[in-house]
Amino acid sequence: MAVSLKDLYTDTKQKFKLELLAGKEGLENTVSWVHLIEDVTTTDFIRGSELIITTGLGVKDEYWLEHFIESLSTQRAVGLIVNVGAYIKEIPAHTLKYCEKIKFSLFIMPWEIHLVDIMQDFCNRIIQAEQIEINESAAFLNAILNPENKASYQPYLEQNGYKLKGSYCILVIHPDREIIPQEKELLLKKLRITAINILNRLPIQFAVLNFNQEVILIFHGSTIEKIRKYSEKLRLGFKKEYASLRTLFGVGPVVTGADNIYKSFQRGQAVLRIGKKQNTDIMFYDDIGINKVILAVEDRQVLTDMYRDNLGSLEEYDKQHNTDYLTILRLYLSCNSSVQAVAEQTFTHRNTINYRIKKIKELLSSDLNTMEDRFRFQLAFYIRDILEDSEN
Repeated sequence: MAVSLKDLYTDTKQKFKLELLAGKEGLENTVSWVHLIEDVTTTDFIRGSELIITTGLGVKDEYWLEHFIESLSTQRAVGLIVNVGAYIKEIPAHTLKYCEKIKFSLFIMPWEIHLVDIMQDFCNRIIQAEQIEINESAAFLNAILNPENKASYQPYLEQNGYKLKGSYCILVIHPDREIIPQEKELLLKKLRITAINILNRLPIQFAVLNFNQEVILIFHGSTIEKIRKYSEKLRLGFKKEYASLRTLFGVGPVVTGADNIYKSFQRGQAVLRIGKKQNTDIMFYDDIGINKVILAVEDRQVLTDMYRDNLGSLEEYDKQHNTDYLTILRLYLSCNSSVQAVAEQTFTHRNTINYRIKKIKELLSSDLNTMEDRFRFQLAFYIRDILEDSEN
């Protein structure tokens, strides 16, 4: 699991005589690394989630520290340790007030503490935590990709507090845009850290890993009701943190047993794509109705045949004659067979829609009057959506 600022502070505050002066609310944030910075102009090199240490060597006036903290916060640093004594004697009250306002953690450490000692200690802890996280991610990835090879994940999960017969639920987070190779690693790292920072404040056991262009969250031992609440907090947190980046969330079902984690993952990915098609940022497997039945069909050819048997002829006609009869039919079915509603939604004259519906009925050899006929064509559209998503 990633190291939080709270972990570092709690474990070493006596050893390094650390004192938290402001920003207690920021203690749950994850620390990615530790840097020594003395110049405001060099804060642009921060990538985010770093803990900064300074002696105040570049201090010029009583507002220098506040401006320094403002710059660090802008670059998404998680906290600052001030080595007081030589250049900074005490922290101004207005600086403490500012830190509380922006929820930025500010610590002081006496001058006699050697910077190299605390930096080496913190960096070692971060590296060790990252190695544990790598092992945990590998175990869960094996559970997702190779569920039949139980020896590749069950021993590790059991040794680290995960019940093999416990409940699991996968939440898939997907940035809704193409990620160029140069930014992939950094962006996914930021998304993962954001998720961890949000979940660290909640009473839940979880794991996080990056896979392809997605962040995968594994919830352990929680009900779907609680996961709905946690998922909404994640959605709102991401929306606030990444205003210019739309992120999509797909939540699979709660499954029993580590050997069924892959099912929650596959269905989480599937409902994410369904949500995207429906222009919904977050979608739960439990809410997709009849699509559950379609997703449960493992033989894709059965679905393909069912779609072609019902809508294949109409699709082929559209391709050959450059018509949009599939779109018109779908609207007609979703509007409860109301020609007027279809006309209004397509900004088309009612008589034109009547003609097109008549032609569609001829091509399908169905008058679309019975509930059974309308259902099978609507089901074919659902199948089409799932098949298209599987190909993309």
